[in-house]
Amino acid sequence: MAKIYQLVESFADVHPTYDALGDKLIDIIRASLDGATVKYHSVTHRVKGQNSLFRKIQDHPDKNYTTLESITDLLGLRVITYFVDDVDVVRDILKAQFELDLQNCVDKRASDNPTEFGYSSLHLVATLGSNRHQLPEYEKFAGLKFEIQIRTVLQHAWAEIEHDHVYKPKEAVPSDLRRIFSRIAALLEVADLDFQRVRNESDSKQKQGLQKDAPLDGLTLIEFVKESDFVKLEEKLRPFWAKAKGQHKSDEYLRRHIAHLHKLGIATVAQLRQELLRNHDRIVRYSENRGKYIPNDVYPFGWSLMQLAQILYAERDCSEGIKDIVHMSYDVSSGDLEDRCRTLRQIIADIPENTTPRT
Repeated sequence: MAKIYQLVESFADVHPTYDALGDKLIDIIRASLDGATVKYHSVTHRVKGQNSLFRKIQDHPDKNYTTLESITDLLGLRVITYFVDDVDVVRDILKAQFELDLQNCVDKRASDNPTEFGYSSLHLVATLGSNRHQLPEYEKFAGLKFEIQIRTVLQHAWAEIEHDHVYKPKEAVPSDLRRIFSRIAALLEVADLDFQRVRNESDSKQKQGLQKDAPLDGLTLIEFVKESDFVKLEEKLRPFWAKAKGQHKSDEYLRRHIAHLHKLGIATVAQLRQELLRNHDRIVRYSENRGKYIPNDVYPFGWSLMQLAQILYAERDCSEGIKDIVHMSYDVSSGDLEDRCRTLRQIIADIPENTTPRT
């Protein structure tokens, strides 16, 4: 027992060094993933606490932990991905960045029992490697090992809940609870695979491009707005945002309009293309009018979709529709709504601004 206390006390002296290494590793890993355009949920690190280290050594006498160097997870990092196949992508990226201790790396996704469901994660044990150890900023970290856990968001949720609510050792868990947790783990595994399938099919459809009479949905709209005619219309509207210093492209902003366009009878990309062409001059004229009142300094790419929807609602004399679609981006006062409706009526009737319609 005295040797354990001595080992734990010696770790207190190097704890700040491991913490500093964790910060460096976070920067390296994020830069590597960003450079490879891998989308990930989070990258975090933690240094093992003294109580946790004491329990680890005490609970695993068979491991013969006699030195700090023999404990590979004093510093632990987690890379949480969105999709199952990104775990292997991240692994390959990190293999190129660090020197792996293959003997201590563990792939817990590969179960010996095909009927068993539960914790699934890839654990890599590594050091910075000789190339980085030669650099002054990494010199003090030479030889320090760290563990990187790579898993999906759903695998992470399972691990966190299981860790907090399942007794240790697992043999102490009542059989009915073990059955419930196994069932949940199986469902999460299916969900992970289905999310992967959704992404694969989504990517496949985007690569196919727009087909004739393609339905208007989140995927086809993102492809449609890349067409030159649509981009030209957006470029024509942008100067009306006098204070705009830049342009913001957001798939989420574009997709907001789909429900309203469907409600207005635009169910296909061909119909959207036709309505934009039919209302081209109206959209430009209405946008020029509204541009006088815009304080925003960033132009939202896809603004013409919002303008088109308002025009089509005005054709149907539906002020509530106009209010609903504008409300997605702005707070609409009664005066503002009345002004919009009046302007839209004039444009639809092809009445020049600042004139009063004849009765």
